[in-house]
Amino acid sequence: MASSYMIFHPNAGVAPSASPALWQRIDDTNTDKGAIVYGAASNTYYDWTGNIPGDYGSGGDVRLWWRCASAATTAARWQIGIDSASVGEASDSAPTNDAVNEGYGGTSNIVASALITTTEVLAANDFMTLTISRQATNVGDTILGASVVLLNSQLEYVQA
Repeated sequence: MASSYMIFHPNAGVAPSASPALWQRIDDTNTDKGAIVYGAASNTYYDWTGNIPGDYGSGGDVRLWWRCASAATTAARWQIGIDSASVGEASDSAPTNDAVNEGYGGTSNIVASALITTTEVLAANDFMTLTISRQATNVGDTILGASVVLLNSQLEYVQA
């Protein structure tokens, strides 16, 4: 069985009304792109919506690519929330919340990745909302006083 991916690009997300992370244009030497900036002192969030692909079979890992201006050896606390519903089914508006502390080490602005497995029950063609947050106030987040930048994210799954 082959693996497949559903991409959640920063430009396609929406900032929620409460505790939003910020979309920002990032100018790098070789790139000019959008990214999501998560604050240093509070829990901040960003949302994406879409449909689970029709070839979905099983699985549900969300991979994040991110970086930080801090050069310290630290960790960020990432949390995902997924709420999904099939046609004719009400959304429960209470997403599953799964989290990971992901280490970041030594060099500023290097790209790091985090992998979080969702406990939400997913099915092909379900409508879903994905919320990605940095839990800066959690004891597991040790990047003190620095924002982190989410460069991209994707849902990894096994095809039917």
